[in-house]
Amino acid sequence: MPLTKLVKFCNLYKFSIDYVIGLSKVNNYVELDKLDRVKIGNKLKRIRQKLGLTQETIASECMISQATYSGYENGKYLITSLCLYTICYNHKISMNDILKK
Repeated sequence: MPLTKLVKFCNLYKFSIDYVIGLSKVNNYVELDKLDRVKIGNKLKRIRQKLGLTQETIASECMISQATYSGYENGKYLITSLCLYTICYNHKISMNDILKK
């Protein structure tokens, strides 16, 4: 499901995105605003740097090219639901924390 539609679904039914996709067993709902590609990209970059990983490593985990992942971090593209889930699942990170303002 596209990330924008997933966020709309979660807001409509008042479920946290982490609860809906199975990253959490607790519904800690926080309304998510319109997704800002640049802000999300900046958060992804900070997280990756904090983890000490390269773009190539994260891209490999998501089975995408480094150039595509770079586009996510630079705010050129909105990250896909699957890629964001993969990163969050592999590194025990909350999708809500990445997507909220």
